Amino acid sequence: GKRVIQSAGVPMLLRGPGFLSNGAVILPMVSNLDLVASIVEWAGATPGRVLDGRSLTALVRGEAPPRRQRLLLEGGGPGSWWQGVEDDDGTLYTRYITGEEELYVRGDPGVNWAMQYPERVQRLLEHYRAALARLGTCAGASCWEGP
Repeated sequence: GKRVIQSAGVPMLLRGPGFLSNGAVILPMVSNLDLVASIVEWAGATPGRVLDGRSLTALVRGEAPPRRQRLLLEGGGPGSWWQGVEDDDGTLYTRYITGEEELYVRGDPGVNWAMQYPERVQRLLEHYRAALARLGTCAGASCWEGP
């Protein structure tokens, strides 16, 4: 499970004309798919298909675009493939190819949620299973969950 947490929240560095000043820190959740959409926009290109990400242009210029609230994560290698969902509050759900599941609620280190809050954990697992099903099969704007 720790390999999944380490792959989430990776810093991204961007520099370009019209961007925020050096050293600016922007905290909203973004995806590498948003970087693809940004590069396509900055290059003035027309994508050959519908992109799943949204451009970061407004964000790097200091404007306030709609916030992403949920993100699909995927990774692994032969025999260890996994998918996960991370929310902007840091909650992380992961399902492995073996069917095993993990749920991390950030901000509550050392709390064994399954022991202390079994009913809440069951509701959260159902919620994240549904979110993973939606995000795992989405295309275009339907991949971008936000307000």
